[in-house]
Amino acid sequence: MQHRVAYRLAHIQPELLPITEARKAKGTINLRTVQWVSAVLAVLVMLSLGYSYHWHHQFHKKHQLSNCPARLAAAGLDFNALSADTSKFATSGRDLDHAHATRRRALYDHMAGDLKHHGLQLGGVITQRLTQADLFEVVPAKGKWHKAHIKPKLHHLQTPVRAVVLPLLQHEAALQLHTAVRHALQQILADESIWYQDPTLMHATMYHASDYKDPVPADQHLVATEVAAVAGVASRICPVQAALDRLVITSTGVLVACWQVLPRSGDPATLRAQLKSALPHAPPPEQQVVQDNAVFHITVARLLAPAQHALPDHGAITSNGAGQVWDTKLLQQALQEVMEDLSDELCGLIAEFDELWYVEEQDLLALGLGGSYVKHASALHCPLSL
Repeated sequence: MQHRVAYRLAHIQPELLPITEARKAKGTINLRTVQWVSAVLAVLVMLSLGYSYHWHHQFHKKHQLSNCPARLAAAGLDFNALSADTSKFATSGRDLDHAHATRRRALYDHMAGDLKHHGLQLGGVITQRLTQADLFEVVPAKGKWHKAHIKPKLHHLQTPVRAVVLPLLQHEAALQLHTAVRHALQQILADESIWYQDPTLMHATMYHASDYKDPVPADQHLVATEVAAVAGVASRICPVQAALDRLVITSTGVLVACWQVLPRSGDPATLRAQLKSALPHAPPPEQQVVQDNAVFHITVARLLAPAQHALPDHGAITSNGAGQVWDTKLLQQALQEVMEDLSDELCGLIAEFDELWYVEEQDLLALGLGGSYVKHASALHCPLSL
């Protein structure tokens, strides 16, 4: 009996060994899997805690700096500390920074008052003596699935506009600006009443070597000379560090983001002064599109007429028997409120402008309307002496 049992065990045990080893291996694999999953979960928890801390830090920081002046002061722009007489006695670099900042603040105050003083005038001149009819057409809706939309009118230029611009290349800042404006305007206007600037081409105009009103013909040699001159200016100017001051809408419906320059940064006023010297063939200052050297703004959107709808709580629609029309005063009031809300939300947004573009616009307002252009980019560099 014992012999038969021993015999059977002797023959069965070798068959059981692979099963036992397999179970051990399986247990090892399961243990390693558990360890790997645990490690991944630990990393995710740490990242979650880090994000939570960052979010709460930003939340509390924003609420501690709940008003625009406080946010600008935290960025180094304390306007309460700036003397009103700085511009009269600006001699040092610091004084010039203060003078330019004070000048910009005055310009933006004037721009913000433009809508209130002149009223909303949509459908006429939009920019540079160009009207809505010159630049846009509203394509009517076709059926249920194709909504009305705006189509730009592209005009080919015999003499390309040659402009020098500071592009906003920080995608996050540009997208935040575009998204906030779009969300706010959609509460009171239909999409076919708004033309949004492409967020990848947002820019501040610095200077014109030639514009469509005062064209200065240029052959390839002159263009190459101007490109080199602009690159030379860029090599002597620090990147422009800026904080958003406010958003403003003009009486003609142009929505612009107005920026302030942070201390110890490149400045548009200095940049324009050097471009004036570097581009001797350019139209004189009185014929430049940008008339004030200190101003630093970006077009974000353009409002067009006719506007189609508004939310009921704004009450901006009335009926005249032939259809719905805008109550201009109510629309103006709604837009002013939207600008105040957007400024409160976005004031203090920081962005860096670290490239200078010399652009040949082959179509009129190519950067603004999605036309054809050729760009020559130069990186901004601080002088070695700094």
